[in-house]
Parts: sequence; C-alpha cells; structure tokens
Amino acid sequence: MENKKLQWKKWNWLLYEILGSLCPPLGFILFVYYDIKDPKIARAAGVGALIPIVLPITYILLTGFPEFLGALVFLILGLFWI
Repeated sequence: MENKKLQWKKWNWLLYEILGSLCPPLGFILFVYYDIKDPKIARAAGVGALIPIVLPITYILLTGFPEFLGALVFLILGLFWI
C-alpha cells in the first residue's frame, strides 16, 4: 500500500500540469493552493496554466497581424475555457 502511495506522489505533479493546461483558471487556483504545501506541484500547475496563454501570444508575434484575430479568439477561448 505504501508503494502505491509513493508512486502516486511521484507523478501527481504531471497530472496537475495537465489539468492546468486544460483549464488555466483551475491551474492558477491549484498554483495558489499548493504554493506552501508542495512547491513542485504549484510550479507544475502554474506552468500548465501558462501554456495556453503563452502559445497564442507567441503565435501572434511570430506570424504578424493578419492572423491576429484568429489567435485572439483562440487566446480568449483558452482563458475562459469555453
């Protein structure tokens, strides 16, 4: 039983990173909640929450203005998880 618990603790940061990237508001909530308890989980959730926000901004900067509107819609949908 202890081995299963240890295995879960070893990989649960990856789960929180995936949850953070799927729903950025949840990622930021997890970041704030786990900031004191477990900094590794907080860091993973924060990075996961930033991925859907940073990717469209990078896309806008790399491709230029014509695709700006499509990337802006993608950014808004990523922020509000619609």
